[in-house]
Amino acid sequence: MERVIGSNAHGNKNELNIVQALKDKAFSVLNNNLKEFVKYVAKDNNINIEPNTKIDAKYESNTRLKQDFYLYINDNEYSVSLKMGSGNSVHQEKCDDFVKYIKENLSASDEVCNNFLFFLWADGTLDGTGSKEKDSDGNIISRFTSKEFRERYPEKFDNLQEFLNNNQKELIKRFLFVGRHNSKVDYVYHGNLLNGFWVSAKEIIDLNIRESKGKGLHVGKLSLQAWNVSKMGNTEHKRGQLQVKYSQMESDFFSLMKKNTSNVNTFLGDKEEFDISRRFNKNKKSPIWNELTRGLDDLGNVYMIKVSNRILSHLSNKKVYPKADAYLVRTNFSQNYLLEKEYSLDESDLIGIEYEFLENTGISVKIDGSTGYTIQKLTHDSFVKAFSDILEEPEYIFLALLLYSNEKEKFKNDDMIEMLVIDKEKVTSYYIDEIGKMLDLNDISDLSEIRKWAQQELKDSIKNNLSVYESLFTGSSWFDEPYVAHYIYLNKKITINRVTDFTITTGSGRSKGKFSIEIKPVSNEDIISENN
Repeated sequence: MERVIGSNAHGNKNELNIVQALKDKAFSVLNNNLKEFVKYVAKDNNINIEPNTKIDAKYESNTRLKQDFYLYINDNEYSVSLKMGSGNSVHQEKCDDFVKYIKENLSASDEVCNNFLFFLWADGTLDGTGSKEKDSDGNIISRFTSKEFRERYPEKFDNLQEFLNNNQKELIKRFLFVGRHNSKVDYVYHGNLLNGFWVSAKEIIDLNIRESKGKGLHVGKLSLQAWNVSKMGNTEHKRGQLQVKYSQMESDFFSLMKKNTSNVNTFLGDKEEFDISRRFNKNKKSPIWNELTRGLDDLGNVYMIKVSNRILSHLSNKKVYPKADAYLVRTNFSQNYLLEKEYSLDESDLIGIEYEFLENTGISVKIDGSTGYTIQKLTHDSFVKAFSDILEEPEYIFLALLLYSNEKEKFKNDDMIEMLVIDKEKVTSYYIDEIGKMLDLNDISDLSEIRKWAQQELKDSIKNNLSVYESLFTGSSWFDEPYVAHYIYLNKKITINRVTDFTITTGSGRSKGKFSIEIKPVSNEDIISENN
């Protein structure tokens, strides 16, 4: 049994969907997720990617092999193992086959071989012929679990662990990438065509050797156990097999790929949005549902949907991505469809079916571990529209927030004033009147004072106007339901989307003439909890 994961109907369909999406395509027409995957493989092999670079793929029909499909970049072939779901079993084989392999290829001693047979038959013998006498609970007395093996036979355990430690690289390669039939895997891809994590085989091997750990028998971060000990004797035909699990596979993939993504914040943000959809839809018993669905007794036909469309903003009168990244709907999906999608659903899944969105369930999803996310980014036009009812001269406040207050760059202020079509004498006079003292826009100290005054003026105005405050943080009045972000999802927790304190900073494009200001929370602790 080589393809332990993905060897089912929805897994096979997932493989075919990815192959079809990559087959005979130009790079430019791939979706963003697959583009990042191809870019990663290309960079790893020093291949330059252009919009018209030829991409192709082929499905591997031999299920004995660990590779599921082949990716071609300009006719260069790379073997890919595809994983999906949260299953973590990565290898399985009969104990006799495994013992033969380690004896012939890793020079395992007779003691090591016999101890593996003893461990995997788990009945006190080397061939599975132990006594079948049962105790009062119906369990066969001679049989033991992997945990019990370590407790009862510490010398045998230590002997096997020493062998595993001395042969880590070859065993990790066999369990994950080579198997019993000399498979060849260059890369591992976990997910579907819209949402995936990927790493090279080399990176996984290096990580497992570097962070080797486990409570029981382990090689790297992979755990070894006897598959189906059959303590009650009702599955005898499944005994005598080695099973290898990789419980941290998905989280390790995610950690490894962070450093390989060209636009890490945007890309990983998309991953978090898919992750919340999957996490919610896969486990309806999770207490996290309670925060969004108080009063709902039946969650069977309620699902989390990721926002995938641009929505009309009443502030800019343009279609933009809204405040909410996901929301709840009531509808019906078949179990096969949910498995095929890995429970990750977006708005494209609602096309052609009847559904009802649940109001006040919009969620803004933040990157796990994020400490400096942006609550709202406002360009000049959107700033003026947003604050025209609560500020006398929003254009002047906007300029004040952008002013350079250091000797090296203060010369840029005149160019900025001209680009924003603001009269320098009028704006200077306005600042003098508001601050109540003479000011010089060429003086560093005065420029710094103007910026601080503008920040406090805007901050006080926002806090004193509930409508503007809620629009900035949740999108209310700027977007229609269900695109208002009533909640924040951060570090696997749901909280009401309110902030007790925030900072006002300039956007990153100021030096290039792209003027904007950003509003950010001072810290994660400033987000108001649901229970406060």
